[in-house]
Amino acid sequence: MFLVSLIQKSALLLGLTVFQVQPQLAATTPKAAPKVVAVKRVDSVLSQVQRYFNATESLSGSFKQVSLKARTGRKSQRSGQVRLMRPNLIRWDFRSPEPVHYVANNDDLWVYQPQDALAYRMNVGDSDLDQAIRFLAGGIDLKATFNAKLTEMPKGLELNELTFIELLPKKPTSSYKKLVLGVEEKSGAVRFSMIIDPDGNQTRTTYENLNAKKLSKRVFEFSPPEGVHVQDLSKRGSGGR
Repeated sequence: MFLVSLIQKSALLLGLTVFQVQPQLAATTPKAAPKVVAVKRVDSVLSQVQRYFNATESLSGSFKQVSLKARTGRKSQRSGQVRLMRPNLIRWDFRSPEPVHYVANNDDLWVYQPQDALAYRMNVGDSDLDQAIRFLAGGIDLKATFNAKLTEMPKGLELNELTFIELLPKKPTSSYKKLVLGVEEKSGAVRFSMIIDPDGNQTRTTYENLNAKKLSKRVFEFSPPEGVHVQDLSKRGSGGR
C-alpha cells in the first residue's frame, strides 16, 4: 500500500556512547575478545539511545530522503520537515517533489495529499506501523524490541563522522526487515537512517538542523479541509466527504 510504504520508511532520531579502554591501562589489562567488546559497545549505544529519547520531549528538523528499488535500481528523492513529540506524536511534511503530509497523533495516522484532495485515516495500532511509529517517538523499549549490532557505513555515503548500528526486530513484521542508523556521538543524535523492507528496497534519510525546542501539541492536530475526500481505514468510521 502506498501510504504504508511511505510511513514506515521515515526516520529515527537517537544517540550513542562508545566503549573505550583507558590508555594507561592498555599495556597491563588483557584485551577483551573482539565479540565481547562489540557486544558491550552496542549495549552502551542502545542505552544512550534510550536515554536520548526519554530526555527529549520535542524534536524538529529538516530531512532529505532517497528511495532505492532493489529490482530496478530506480531512485526517487524527497525532502521536507519532520517534527516529533513524546509520546507517539509525529508529523512528516514532504515539500518536494510534491506536498504530502503524515500526522500520527496517538491512535490515528493521517495521510493527506493536497494535490489529489485526498486524505487517509488509519488506526496505527492495527498494523506493523504501530511499532515503527512508536519507535520514532520514543514509545518503546529498544533493547526489548530489537537485536542490535555494529555495522559498516552503507555504500554511497560520505558520513565518516557517524557510527552505524543495525537493528533487527525481534518480532518479525511484514513492513520492514531491518533499520540502520548513523549516529553522531557527541550530540547523541541520529543524522542518518535506512529502512530495508522484506523485498530489499531501501529508504535512506539524512537529517539536518535538529532542534529540541518545545513544540505545541497543535502541530499534531489534523482535520481534513472542506472538499477533501477521506478514506477511513481506522474501523471507527467509513466513507468520505
